[in-house]
Amino acid sequence: MCMDVIVPGRCINIDYYSEQIWIRKANAPTDISVTEVYDICLSNPWGSPCLDTLWLLFPHDYTFLEKSKRKHTIEIWPMDMSLWTRQTDYNWLYVQVPKYSPSNNSITWFFFGEPPHFQGQRYGALTGKVLYCDTHNVDFPPFLNTDHIETLADRAIRKTLIHATLSNPLLPGERGWLRVVANPRELDAIPAREILPKNTSFPSQYEQRSAVSSSLIVRDALLTKMEEYKEVAKAPKVVADCETIRDLVYHQGISKKGTTIRIADHRLAMIAEDGIEICNLIPTGHITFLCRVPHLERRDGCTALLWGGGSSRNHEYDILYNAQRIIDMIYHTPPKSSFDIAVALAPSGKHEAFSKLIEMMKKAGILVPTIEETLNLNEAVRESKDKHEDFTCSPFATRLRNMYSLPSMEEQLSLLSEFSDLHPFQIEFTLKWFA
Repeated sequence: MCMDVIVPGRCINIDYYSEQIWIRKANAPTDISVTEVYDICLSNPWGSPCLDTLWLLFPHDYTFLEKSKRKHTIEIWPMDMSLWTRQTDYNWLYVQVPKYSPSNNSITWFFFGEPPHFQGQRYGALTGKVLYCDTHNVDFPPFLNTDHIETLADRAIRKTLIHATLSNPLLPGERGWLRVVANPRELDAIPAREILPKNTSFPSQYEQRSAVSSSLIVRDALLTKMEEYKEVAKAPKVVADCETIRDLVYHQGISKKGTTIRIADHRLAMIAEDGIEICNLIPTGHITFLCRVPHLERRDGCTALLWGGGSSRNHEYDILYNAQRIIDMIYHTPPKSSFDIAVALAPSGKHEAFSKLIEMMKKAGILVPTIEETLNLNEAVRESKDKHEDFTCSPFATRLRNMYSLPSMEEQLSLLSEFSDLHPFQIEFTLKWFA
């Protein structure tokens, strides 16, 4: 389900990515209603151009709120600032409601720390300016909008791509908050089936199998769907449309040189109302179960399953974390050879990948060979370290990440066995409910 954020040709950091999936009963007994709430804190690294455009790729087909009155919609907030700063369902899992400062158009979000500190004893806070997106600047590119997809057999592709132009661009070194609320037509799921037939003694019970996938899997699923549909349809017009989508999304977007997104803290909350059970969970990839939170305060009857991912929880797989370890070691000790660094720091089973990372850091100019065949820090990197500046936001980090931005999805997937910014995951689950 996860929404994918793409900035073609740019390295962007997402300091905090929160996805809430609200699961409720719908009008028909066999249907489930889903609302997805995304709270995203973006930061634009120093030395980068202004950030004024985002691509948002959704794993469902939608209609933008201002263009249709249908219920399968996307809202890009702030529609109304008061909705952000009062105790609503969507702010339920935060320590307190966000605080808005109109003087500098900034908002501060307060989120829980790690277990067992989910009751407010310890929390983090991030402040950034509110990012505005005028509705007329939101565009459904051709061949991916809902109207066109409905002309395809059974809406085979079922994806939505939005080009969102920010009316207040994110300047270098700035941080900004964006909230997106989406109401998909349906879950990515096998249709619900009746497992307990209705009779005089028991109400009908239904179950439905579904999955939540991270953004890398959403990207790959779009390409797979297009290839599958081309094979089935074979009509020249459909094949041409699929090639247009591939060129737009991949060649001009995801696979454009330098396109990388790094999510530092990825939070996922699956929230089921009373009467719906989330069970038979099968997590795979870089995701950690944090805790189960039942009956919190005003949401009596709701149960939230909280998960965590991102680079902060996957240090051994993360490019910049391991690059930072190398920098710290050389900064505090005499210069060492590539072999000695890899032996001292490489995670278990990653010695070859670590040696490749060291070579990448040399090419990026972060590490400088000496006449003794050892490695030292570039003077600019050392000066930055002296000033306690964050390496992950530096131009050197951007250069290193660009080297790991490869043109084909197959190469990106093979690289995940080494180091990555992406940290993909998937959680399969079953929903059960009584009619």
